[in-house]
Amino acid sequence: MTFAKRKQTFDLLLRLVECAALQTPLLMVFEDAHWSDATSREFLDLLLERLRDWPLLLVVTSRPDFSPAWLGRPDITVVAASG
Repeated sequence: MTFAKRKQTFDLLLRLVECAALQTPLLMVFEDAHWSDATSREFLDLLLERLRDWPLLLVVTSRPDFSPAWLGRPDITVVAASG
């Protein structure tokens, strides 16, 4: 996929999420982020930048060794499973 096509696709997906969230609060779940490909991680990064203004709770599950750049942000809460 070309850069322009990927950007168009991301823009459309983000707009769809935004429109849905502005109609009613949303819960999105992104499971097993440690197995995601580069394009999925790029979309997740973009989503995290945009959702600050939306009524949306994003839950991302992953293995403990998954450490994306956004983990240190003040609006991100990490909950570690016990056991």
